[in-house]
Amino acid sequence: MPEQEIKLFDQVYWLAKQGNKTLLKKMHDAGFCLDVLDTSAIYTPAMKLAREGDKEAVALLVNLGVNIEKVAKGFAIGGDDNEVQLYHSHYGVCANEIATGFAMGKHHAKAQAYITYHDAEPTSVAEGYAYINNQKRIKKYIGLYKTKIDTYRVGMASASTGYHNEANYFYNARDEKSYLIVIGHAIANNQDEIARYSSDPNVNQTHIGYGHAIAGRFKKAEKYRTAENATEIAKGFAASGHNTYVEEYRTKYNANATEIAKMYALMEHIPEVVTYCTKYGVALNEILPYLAGAFNNEKIALRHLAFIDDENFRNKLMTELQNAKIKPEDENDNKLKPLLSYDISKLATQAKKINHLMRTENLGYNEAVAWEKAEIQIIFSHLDQVLIDDLIPIVGSYLLPLSDQESFHILEKTKASQPTPTQPAQNTAPRGRHDLFTQKNKLRSTHTTTPTPKPPTEKPLKKPRVLPPIQTNGTVFQKSSSQKKIPTGKTTALPEVEKKPRWK
Repeated sequence: MPEQEIKLFDQVYWLAKQGNKTLLKKMHDAGFCLDVLDTSAIYTPAMKLAREGDKEAVALLVNLGVNIEKVAKGFAIGGDDNEVQLYHSHYGVCANEIATGFAMGKHHAKAQAYITYHDAEPTSVAEGYAYINNQKRIKKYIGLYKTKIDTYRVGMASASTGYHNEANYFYNARDEKSYLIVIGHAIANNQDEIARYSSDPNVNQTHIGYGHAIAGRFKKAEKYRTAENATEIAKGFAASGHNTYVEEYRTKYNANATEIAKMYALMEHIPEVVTYCTKYGVALNEILPYLAGAFNNEKIALRHLAFIDDENFRNKLMTELQNAKIKPEDENDNKLKPLLSYDISKLATQAKKINHLMRTENLGYNEAVAWEKAEIQIIFSHLDQVLIDDLIPIVGSYLLPLSDQESFHILEKTKASQPTPTQPAQNTAPRGRHDLFTQKNKLRSTHTTTPTPKPPTEKPLKKPRVLPPIQTNGTVFQKSSSQKKIPTGKTTALPEVEKKPRWK
């Protein structure tokens, strides 16, 4: 049994809490999933840190490529509106995860607002209330939206968090989806409730083993493993990010690699998808429909593409996604529609640049996106040091979602890339607007000659001009070019002028 993953969640959580980027990077490169779920199958380490408001630890994991939808969900549970809005608008995070998070955090108005204004699914909100056993709110949403609520998803959420009586309310033995309730009980390790459903024809050992696998219980899942269901249990481990268990099932019990890759794609574990396609021979066209969620908009797609180091696979993936067609949801419509609603090929150049900067300059994703922008280079390269220190928080919050630590990191990189007085200038920054200005000045200096300046000639100083006195009605004024008017002698009273209001 692979003992090293038993406490993987805690390891990732505390290393991020301590800011240990080096060890986390080594774990990631060694094939460990930083998005591993806890035993409740709800929280990832980044999601828990986001709920607690530890933004620096979250930023560390985000820059290593963790699932940002879980991060946004954590911030929603904690009620951090600014971070939630940032992840929704800048990163393109799905509204459903945010709505679930607001419901779990008891932010009722905000959860409803994401249904009203951002088209979040009502089931997502009801599911969030099921996790915290708020039955009053669940019944309210079922009454409001009725057919739009997937009651089995709600029941599974209740069962997985130990609220078995409430979960059984949604159970119907005649429904083929009743096995979802049993999976929830298995996640909660509720053996008494599992035994109650043993006579259900829709429930079998595979569902129970799958539930234990999602919760990361290797020994429990092993009890329900058979030669026929090894693949399904391996998919449960893949869904929860227990990669070592997945590999044992693939190599030892011949779990199907394509089915495992589909689960990785569905859970947006893109590094594992790349591994299975490039090393284990999984055909990319077999898993394309499962990647629709990970690439459903340009912002989140750019992030996933930037973390793919294999350029050939990245280009192939973009081509396949661009050409993929799927069946419409309407059964009466037989016309296939594109998998993506945008041109993903336009992201190729930017994704390549960001990936190059992350690997060669040791930058996180946010930092690499900032480094690529010409505006950042100009500001950090030309302003006075004191002014830069004052502007860093403004630059970080206005142009990009950068923390102060990330902004200062970019500043250090910019300083290091600037030439010293004893070195010739080298263009180490990516080509941008600043480079165009530099090239233009070089061309101008090579085609023009600067005339030799003549020595200045000294001119004699002029005496100040003194004007003769002027006398008007007995008042004498002495005017001088270097003096103000100074009255001398008698003064004549001036007639009063009637003041009128300015608005007349």
